[in-house]
Amino acid sequence: MRVRPDGSKPFVDQVGDEQSLTALYLVTVCDMSAVREGVWTSWKAKLLSELYSAARNVMRHGLDIQRGSVAEEVERVAPLLSEIEGGRDRAEEFIRGMQAEYRRSVPAAEIAQHLEIVDKLQLGEMEFRWLIEQKAGFVILTLLTHDRSGLLADASGLLIAQGIGIREARIFTRSDGVVIDRFRCEDIEPTRLSIGKRLEQIPDLWSQLNSGKLHMEELLTRFQRRGRHEQNRVGVVDPGVSVHPSSDGAVIDISAEDSIGLLYRLCSVLSDEGFEIRSARVIGRLDGILDSFLVQDPDELLKAADQIEELKLKLREAAEQKC
Repeated sequence: MRVRPDGSKPFVDQVGDEQSLTALYLVTVCDMSAVREGVWTSWKAKLLSELYSAARNVMRHGLDIQRGSVAEEVERVAPLLSEIEGGRDRAEEFIRGMQAEYRRSVPAAEIAQHLEIVDKLQLGEMEFRWLIEQKAGFVILTLLTHDRSGLLADASGLLIAQGIGIREARIFTRSDGVVIDRFRCEDIEPTRLSIGKRLEQIPDLWSQLNSGKLHMEELLTRFQRRGRHEQNRVGVVDPGVSVHPSSDGAVIDISAEDSIGLLYRLCSVLSDEGFEIRSARVIGRLDGILDSFLVQDPDELLKAADQIEELKLKLREAAEQKC
């Protein structure tokens, strides 16, 4: 029986066997569906399904399935690191240090590029790097830098201030304090200044924000004054905020009508309240947003029920605001 350093047992060991896992999955679906309308969402269904499938695979094949996944990714990434000494070992070390979702969602070529940038960040050769890739109809932007309070709020605020709407985001925080934030975006502000020109400005604006030469409120005010962005999408998802405390923080799920600047407002609330975002999955759909944040709670604010309700209220208020 495996035991973690803190004395707890891995999920699959706590469940025991595949029959118990299936029963637990079905009971959880029924239980959450019966609470009240809007609690059980397609987003939560997807997360639960992913957990069930991953746990079942481990029960059937053991942890070798995870090692196999890492090995396959190393085989794809290592040939792209020919200029790095010990490229294969470095690739394996880097990939093992990232979450499984990172390996699944990021192409091998990008992983190789991220590895080289992370090495430079760790050596102090750069403070940050924005990677920008324009595709047909959308843009992929990736920020690599050292973590700090309010980082995700500032990144999302900067993008919206440039007329770039975030449709999907994956936020990864490494154990060494380096963050890899990957955004799938679209142009929401047709202006005389092309999206290419606005994208080119992002690194310089980010540098000014970090140095204090520029403030986010100024950028957002400029955006609001331009007033040429697209109208907010019509949302039909059931709005709601759920907070699930854990031993060192909480998982916060938010569903709401989409609106311009929503991610910035939500992240600002979490940062202002003293919560550190360790990872996040942000999904923007035609019927609204389904966001999930894993936060650390260093001051243990979420140990009390009234603090949880206060946080949920502030997040709901932020979701209802309009940019």
